[in-house]
Amino acid sequence: MIGFETGIMQSGYTGRWWPDGATLALNFTRPARAMTNNVPASLASIMTTNRSSSAVAKNLDGSLVAFLANEPRVTDRGLLIEESRTNELTESESLTGEANSNTTLAASTLTAPHGLVAGTSVVSDTTSTLVKSIRFDTLSTTTITFSGYFKANGNDFMQIAHESSGNFYANFDLSDGTIGNVGVTTTASIENAGDGWWRCITTMMLTSASSVRAAIIDSKTAAAFATSTAAVGNGFYAFGVQSEEADTASSYIPTSGSSVTRVADDIRLVQSGSLPFAGFNSAEGTIVVEAQVQNLDGVQQAAYSFDDNTANIWLSAGVKLGGGTNDEIAFYAHSPSSDEAWIRHASAAVSNTNYRLASAWKENDFVSSVNGNTALIDTNGIVPAVTNLRLGNHLKSGVGYLNGYLQSLTYFPYRISNAELQMFSASI
Repeated sequence: MIGFETGIMQSGYTGRWWPDGATLALNFTRPARAMTNNVPASLASIMTTNRSSSAVAKNLDGSLVAFLANEPRVTDRGLLIEESRTNELTESESLTGEANSNTTLAASTLTAPHGLVAGTSVVSDTTSTLVKSIRFDTLSTTTITFSGYFKANGNDFMQIAHESSGNFYANFDLSDGTIGNVGVTTTASIENAGDGWWRCITTMMLTSASSVRAAIIDSKTAAAFATSTAAVGNGFYAFGVQSEEADTASSYIPTSGSSVTRVADDIRLVQSGSLPFAGFNSAEGTIVVEAQVQNLDGVQQAAYSFDDNTANIWLSAGVKLGGGTNDEIAFYAHSPSSDEAWIRHASAAVSNTNYRLASAWKENDFVSSVNGNTALIDTNGIVPAVTNLRLGNHLKSGVGYLNGYLQSLTYFPYRISNAELQMFSASI
């Protein structure tokens, strides 16, 4: 697990790239850059990252980048911010010691999605028509999400199945990245990781513990636990397997000898006295944010949240904040006694798709626009007194992590006009 492409926050950008009137701007797509009070700055001088474990993020091409503990995960996708997750599988890359049926396991000689030679070749060892697979022990008896990176090796089709029931399986075509048959209590997705590699993801609502198998199959319409006629030496390559007790997949968590927990990303701006950051106006302001949720979790997923380091005051924006329905995008202000403003947009967030939200506030004047749509207004409410700005996390909810990528955030120390708000939400 050493030798990933290293994540680096690029600096030294000197051109003016922020809009007039802004006093804070963060752009997390490479080259990552920042500005405070009209002076270019490094991200490290503006924000702090606390995550006591190493972690991984994706580039736009699906390749993987490794980051050290307490290093922000900035790639060309943006800044990845996630909750804590655990990979229960103890060997995610070297799989030659796993149990197998009618297959030969050997160390791969191919370059895996993290840029190194790694992974395991899983190929048929018989001409007989039999189940041909590699198995991974899981102890969970609840919902799990199993994922892994796979690449065709003389055979295009692969199945992930939980051995407790024929309802828990999904078939994948590794030649074109499509999904075939899926069990009735299973959901499946597939992501392109480049160079013929695909991240295959299955979520299964289990009722008993058993093994998960990755099997060679003859077509993407094969039934669960299907036999295969694959010739000797044909099968697939496997790398980066992961099992999480969750209903979505998070970023890859490498393991070697034991399960590993990736700690949540705690990212905040550097405070300036009692203010969330230098140049903050406590009476009014505007934030324009662009973000992407990887998987809609059915809970609050904040792009940013101001607070006073308690769970009583906040000024925040993101998906399903305050509850709501249909994964709607919202802007939410709350004081100790009541909600001050709760603007919910009919536009719903879509997994792995950017949204742009521009929100402004001053006393009795809260307004918000998403993706260039007409601004919605709330004319009754005071501005919460805040001292802290968190990126990709909502302190109140406790489970309010973005679980996705933050591309940019721009702050104006005044309430911009509705026309400007709509313009900025259409294009930052």
